[in-house]
Amino acid sequence: MSSLTLLALTRALERPTRGRIASWGIAAALALAGSVAYGLDLVAKQDLVGYGATASVLEALDLLVFVLLGIAMLRPLGDRERSVVAFAAGLGIAAIAGAVLAALAGSDYIIVRNMLPVWPLLAVIIAVLLGGARSGRVGLLGVGGIVALSIFSWSTLQGEPQLQRADWRGAAEAIGAPTVTRAIVSNDVAALSLAPYIPFASYPSAGARIKEIDVLSPLGAWLGPPVYQLRPAPPPAGFRVADRIRTKTYVVVRYRARTPRLERPRALDALYPGLRSALVLPQQPATRP
Repeated sequence: MSSLTLLALTRALERPTRGRIASWGIAAALALAGSVAYGLDLVAKQDLVGYGATASVLEALDLLVFVLLGIAMLRPLGDRERSVVAFAAGLGIAAIAGAVLAALAGSDYIIVRNMLPVWPLLAVIIAVLLGGARSGRVGLLGVGGIVALSIFSWSTLQGEPQLQRADWRGAAEAIGAPTVTRAIVSNDVAALSLAPYIPFASYPSAGARIKEIDVLSPLGAWLGPPVYQLRPAPPPAGFRVADRIRTKTYVVVRYRARTPRLERPRALDALYPGLRSALVLPQQPATRP
């Protein structure tokens, strides 16, 4: 769109007719809405083929399903089927158009979770077109293609650990129970996510004397491209890197000091160079009865 906008501007400067100026304005407006096009493309992909599946196979299955849908649309529908398709399509178009207009006005809500209400409408339209009384073999082939597409997308998703939920349980097991006074440094949802697995308290603003620091980060494609990679920061004075644990779903970097040192939370924030704000949680070793 940027190239098209530049071409339209060049033509308008050469000969500023109303048509050329209008073409440049339309191209410029569309270029400013590139994020809208990307959002709609992402919504369509995840609504139709799922998240994280192999593109080449899905494109072939997609093409088959849409060809069959096109053929099915050429067949006459009954009055009741036609009214159902018109009603669902009208609601879906209105919902998408409203989101696009809001995005162009400055409030971009075109993300998958916000557009989920449109998915049942799409499913109803496809069901009527492929499952109608006159769909015949074309409908059966279309339904079979959708089932194959769904099974393939699901199986691909199950085979990708980074497309699953954040592995807080695995990370908690990796760092284990505290043997010395330590601080856990992670992202801003760590307190809620780690609570079922390890106990901790609020880190005092004045600081605490700790001997160990565990920097913990979940990994996952859900964080967006590129996948977040924890980059160990220089250790605080008196600490050294004692261990690094890396799996497909989390990274842990452990720092140790010879003797407990007073560390304030702000100083520990720098150890988490992530996409989200850091959170520092203190832990005491379990006391024996």
